[in-house]
Amino acid sequence: MEILFKLLRDKGVRHIVKVIVFDLEAPPHSDESIERCLTGFKSIEILDWRKVDLCPETIFKACHNVVELHLWWSGNNGILMAWSAPGGLAKFPRLKEIYIHQTQYIESVERDKKNLQLFKERLRKERMASRPQEYRPEERLKLAQSGQALPVTVLEMWPDISINDSDTSYAAHPSRSLATYRPQLNQTASRYRRHQWLEIMDKFAAGIDLIDLASVDPPDISPEDVRIALIDDGVEITNRNLTNRIYNGWTCDTGYEGDGLEGIPRPYTSSETQHGTFMASTICRICPKAKIFVFRLDVVSTPGKRAHFTAKSAADALELAIDPKRKFDIISMSWTIAKNDQNSVDLNRLQVALKKACDTNQVLLFCASPDGGEMAKAQAENFDPYGCNDAGLFKIAAATVDGIRIPMAGSHHNYSLPGHEVEDTNQSAANGISDGQQIADHENSGLKTGSSIATALGAGLAALIIHCVRLSAAYMHSASHSSAAVTSNELTTGSKGTEATSSRLLGPEALDQIKRPAHMRRVFNHMISDNNSTDRFIEVWEFFAGCGDELKKQGRQIKTLKLNIEDAREMGAPDVDEMVKELQKRNDERMMEIVKLAFRFISI
Repeated sequence: MEILFKLLRDKGVRHIVKVIVFDLEAPPHSDESIERCLTGFKSIEILDWRKVDLCPETIFKACHNVVELHLWWSGNNGILMAWSAPGGLAKFPRLKEIYIHQTQYIESVERDKKNLQLFKERLRKERMASRPQEYRPEERLKLAQSGQALPVTVLEMWPDISINDSDTSYAAHPSRSLATYRPQLNQTASRYRRHQWLEIMDKFAAGIDLIDLASVDPPDISPEDVRIALIDDGVEITNRNLTNRIYNGWTCDTGYEGDGLEGIPRPYTSSETQHGTFMASTICRICPKAKIFVFRLDVVSTPGKRAHFTAKSAADALELAIDPKRKFDIISMSWTIAKNDQNSVDLNRLQVALKKACDTNQVLLFCASPDGGEMAKAQAENFDPYGCNDAGLFKIAAATVDGIRIPMAGSHHNYSLPGHEVEDTNQSAANGISDGQQIADHENSGLKTGSSIATALGAGLAALIIHCVRLSAAYMHSASHSSAAVTSNELTTGSKGTEATSSRLLGPEALDQIKRPAHMRRVFNHMISDNNSTDRFIEVWEFFAGCGDELKKQGRQIKTLKLNIEDAREMGAPDVDEMVKELQKRNDERMMEIVKLAFRFISI
């Protein structure tokens, strides 16, 4: 960053209206580096340097004439005391507004509220004490009454400081209480709890990955895989987590520059930033049976800015993806593009394509929060596809290990899923993409943060639910043609009954039903706890926690039994038929777990 600011100074820039620096990644800039970046300018009106717990003395040395200040707070009360202490923020002569953005939740909501209120009171008193006498209201009144000239108006120098804390725990999450709050004790504990959501889904995914659909699926019933269109910057198909999971793709890239390759499009089988690779592997982490079609977008790298997608390539890709002939079940878009005069035409195309897709009621559309902090609804609508007002979109925000929406995700979302310090199973994904959206790459830790991750998890979860229903429909069809017919009573109680057979309960109609956006939304809504109505965090424990280990165990036993049957046949053993019956029995037991789960999904 120092090079960039030096370039501005060398170009003769003296006044800056607003500075935004994303510095939440580890390691952040040092205080000395920040001072070197910002000194030398006559004025910086608005400072939003997104480093957690920024030192007030550093800010004063760098830009003491700041008018609006955004502070990113860890939740530590000691920092609030430092900001409001003598010689702290109160000594900034032109400071008028402070915005506090909370990045983690150490204390309870009630404790945070009390600490913030005391911070406001201390800062107000210290401001009054720090204000030079000639700028104090009572002194100015005396001067006015005596007819003497007044100094610069109080609105310009030493104004009262207003504090906006709408992006903190008690303001953003009023429904949380001590009874439901789970504090983040430390990073080690945080990692353990974070694994609770992902660990449950990892176990279930591992178990369902062992089920060979061909062994239970007649060719005339539900032969197609769950298809997902991933619109991103391409995917490295050599990634081991994506073997046999990328079935095709298309590039909307404008082509290489230089090296004699001008105009030759970059292939969808490579990734500019590895963001698309990470999104694809995250989707398949939750639904290993998903098949992904990759649409590669055009990536533009501008000096001093993060790489971003062009609106034209995004509109081109979405227009192709919504074609009913492609039969996509899900379209995943883990990015945002900010509107401006140059891209308005293409973003209008994108909006039209989104509405058209929603109107068909045939595809699930997932998109990410812009991760620009709390903003007004009108401002959030400046970021596409997130800004589209159609109710058919699934707008996803990142949440912490505790199921609390991260502040930078904003509050205009439909659902939140894990997206704060999520383990990267690839250990290779690079920094993220979009105007404002951050993928925090903690060096040497493999932890990633951003709503793009939560979006991929949401798309993967929807794909897994569809796959469970599809798998069950195929099994039911097979069972209805054998003596193993399953009844509705068995689905709900686990015991045999005499009611309608399962083929009428989980048939092709059920598969069509679960793919409808309205029904998938009902399933997601059912997974939201009453205590989490504000953040709308999707909890998976009720549906997936109980059977993940069992599925994995049964899968291994069945695999071993199949190998034993092959050996027995080669040896001409007399008990092969009994072993085959045992295999069928164990497979039926395993499939009944999936069938019961699928029945719950379609019954919501």
